[in-house]
Amino acid sequence: MKRSLILIAAALLTLSLSMAASAQEPSITARIPFDFYVGNTRIPAGVYVIESPRSGLQVIRDKNTNLSVASVATIPLTTAETLARGALVFNCYGDDRFLSQVLWGGTSFGRAIVKRGMEAELARNNPHANAMRVVTGQQ
Repeated sequence: MKRSLILIAAALLTLSLSMAASAQEPSITARIPFDFYVGNTRIPAGVYVIESPRSGLQVIRDKNTNLSVASVATIPLTTAETLARGALVFNCYGDDRFLSQVLWGGTSFGRAIVKRGMEAELARNNPHANAMRVVTGQQ
């Protein structure tokens, strides 16, 4: 009896882990009309697909070539509002724009990119960065 309970518990744990692994965050396609940074990588204006192949990682692909142009570690984010459409939020320091948040439409959840490297340096020297939101085609 005890062995049966252990086998059932192990089977349920395996099932729940495989279900969690298969649940992916949605992808977002956005036309970004300006050059921007993801971490220390400068990316030209264009149409990009932002996706999460696994939790805690955002991959940015060029929609035309399907090539990955950047990837960055992220942390979970909850917003005060539910957005009708997805959005990308950029921190702006003068003419330099850094992707800082990926927000999905229809939820109050998203991912935040931790400031590192060049952006962390700019933020220290200019604590009053402006935020810019680009609404995406994702609903």
